[in-house]
Amino acid sequence: MDCFPVPVNNNSARKRQRNPETWKRNIAKVQRYSPKTLPKRPLCKHRKKFECLSISMRDIKEFHDGFYKFQDKSKQDAFILKHCSIKQTRRHRPTTGSHKPKCSQISYFMFSPTLKKRLKVCQNFFF
Repeated sequence: MDCFPVPVNNNSARKRQRNPETWKRNIAKVQRYSPKTLPKRPLCKHRKKFECLSISMRDIKEFHDGFYKFQDKSKQDAFILKHCSIKQTRRHRPTTGSHKPKCSQISYFMFSPTLKKRLKVCQNFFF
């Protein structure tokens, strides 16, 4: 009984291609960083130092959509950092407490397309 090797078509002989989009772990990642609900207006009443009340619900929705446009955590973090500014504290007052004094200050901003400017908001409003 003589058995000779037969040439095989390349399409049927290659390994199965991997498809990472269908893996459970990657599906869970995408769902984790996608929006669960529509944004709600935060309950803060700032008018002077922070301009939370001057931002419309449409602006909040656009900011929310801009954040969740990215399905990747690192891109979402970069979006947040783009809308924050970190400054060193100018003055350290001596305290007798056991906690360390703050060394930096974070300011949060949202861009308002209707007003066409960047507005400073509080941390509660930003997150």
